[in-house]
Amino acid sequence: MQFDIDGYRVLKVLKESKTGAVILAEHESLGARRIIKILSKEHPDLEQLTREARIMQKFRNDAIPIIYDIREEDGYTYLIEEFIEGELLKNHLKRHIKLSESEILDYSIQLSEILVYIHNPIHRVLHLDLKPENIIVSDHKMKLIDFGSAICREENDPKQKIYGTPAFCAPEMLIGGDVNCTTDIYILGKIFEYMLLFTPAAPTGYKNVINSCIRKAKLQFTDSSEVRDALLALKKKKRVKRYEEGIWFAVTGVPTGYHSSWFAYRLARLLKKITGANVLVLDCNSDNNLEQLEDSGSIRRSQEYSFEKDGITIAKRVFSEDIKGWRGRGYDFVVCDFGKESSDAADIYFEKIFLVGSLTPWTGPDWDVALSSAGYGKHTAVVITEGKRSYGSDKMGKCDIMENRTFRMSRKVTRCILKGLKKD
Repeated sequence: MQFDIDGYRVLKVLKESKTGAVILAEHESLGARRIIKILSKEHPDLEQLTREARIMQKFRNDAIPIIYDIREEDGYTYLIEEFIEGELLKNHLKRHIKLSESEILDYSIQLSEILVYIHNPIHRVLHLDLKPENIIVSDHKMKLIDFGSAICREENDPKQKIYGTPAFCAPEMLIGGDVNCTTDIYILGKIFEYMLLFTPAAPTGYKNVINSCIRKAKLQFTDSSEVRDALLALKKKKRVKRYEEGIWFAVTGVPTGYHSSWFAYRLARLLKKITGANVLVLDCNSDNNLEQLEDSGSIRRSQEYSFEKDGITIAKRVFSEDIKGWRGRGYDFVVCDFGKESSDAADIYFEKIFLVGSLTPWTGPDWDVALSSAGYGKHTAVVITEGKRSYGSDKMGKCDIMENRTFRMSRKVTRCILKGLKKD
């Protein structure tokens, strides 16, 4: 098919058939990207596309694409909507391989809140095709797309064809029965079940929430707000447990790991100075740079696997599988020095991940890899020790960026850390 859409320049054809297509286009005047769905007048789902536009134009929510226009030209109907930058949940999960307990709870809460929004009495919309291919992860935010199967509850015509994806369909969809809010809740539970495949351990109580969604428990959810509230309750319990086990920080050196140990130790000293609390540093890499401190002064006590310096406990040679063994030992703050190795520790929630290193031209790819692992956003801080910021990855702009070119903590680093200490 040839696409000539007035006012738009075609960038990429995402999906195509004889009677329709989905394309990525750019508005010629604004330079903004748009997703355009195209159906010919012979397409059996043409009426469905019009219904999709009518439903979506009601929404004003960052988690749902904006509908800009629907038009007819030369025997084709065009639905023009917002382009959301990010990656499909399916691809995101496969790339990260495993989710932490905090991530799976956060993603689940966001998805349940989207359902609460579209189900509310103002909109009364059922999506009916929740699946990993219809969810976009954009800067750790969930976005729901493709309302092609959606209906308004008051317009629920028994003769209307209900679409869905077999692996995630509710039982009533497979037999052509009536659909309602519990149908979407069932499908959401199947999404949660799918995400469990990518986490080493489910949050406590999470499987109970799933069972209440997919009707395998005595208590079954009948409203999407019940799902959200149950997940928020799990998050609250987890937060209490997390602070009982201390607040954890991760430090990774990019690309060599040379500066990470220096930063990790000074971070621990700052925490000790600010709070006077018990602080632990875990040497979680094979370089063993922190062990050099054992040869200097101010050593209070030294053992085979740990020593104390300036009131701070430093544990030596703690490998990834051993990290969890240090939880619940009464330390208020824990700083993990991963050196140039991965800061991915299962079941550990880090209040902040610090990426420490130089911004010389040849380290760009290393920064991209580190940022992809740590995640982009205020949860991650980039600490520049040398080089020009112009050499850094574009993804750095979404993180806290601090320049620390001297062997002491800058004010911005201190403010960043203090912000992380709030136990909200």
